[in-house]
Amino acid sequence: MQKHDQHTKTETSNGMKYVVGIDEVGRGALAGPVAVGAVLMPADLSWDDFENLKDSKKLSEKKREEWFEIIRTSDVLAFGVEMMGSEFIDKEGIVPACVCAAHKIITHFDVDIDEVNVLCDAGLSVPKEWNQESIVRGDEKEASIALASIVAKVTRDRYMREYAKRYSAYGFEKNKGYGTKAHRISIQEKGHIPGFHRISFLGNILAKSRGKTLANS
Repeated sequence: MQKHDQHTKTETSNGMKYVVGIDEVGRGALAGPVAVGAVLMPADLSWDDFENLKDSKKLSEKKREEWFEIIRTSDVLAFGVEMMGSEFIDKEGIVPACVCAAHKIITHFDVDIDEVNVLCDAGLSVPKEWNQESIVRGDEKEASIALASIVAKVTRDRYMREYAKRYSAYGFEKNKGYGTKAHRISIQEKGHIPGFHRISFLGNILAKSRGKTLANS
């Protein structure tokens, strides 16, 4: 972490000792879990203290991995990631899955609830007893949320690359479960993977596959 004069963004601490940023990745994917990341940091840190920090979508994979290691080895940052799988998403819905993961992730930190302000990217929340704010496009405005998006993205991407070793035909190492043209064609031709593809997201793709699954294709 270094001072970077090009940024003027400041962290919203509301007089608290710590800030926790929370963000999710994988919300719109056709396969795999949704991941919610959280990063706790001292409230006196701001965007200015993180050189070249951007939200995960604007960083290359290499840069995300570098930032992940900075976060992992930091003496002043703590982080956690929770993932909710496709079966939960199909049963409960993607929004409840994201909120459930956010509720779980806040328990990772051993801090006094009265000393923390939780900054959630819009659409996420933690239990109501926590001091919290919902911020639209928070990963572009708050350093803690940008860092949370990175740990969530790196953790989920690593998971998808490992899963790709079991099911190489779907290109998970590249598409990370999102609905690329090649991924959609693979589902149509080979069928979906039960328990991993999100049935509730497949719609017409599933109809075109005529109900095929990987097990019976």
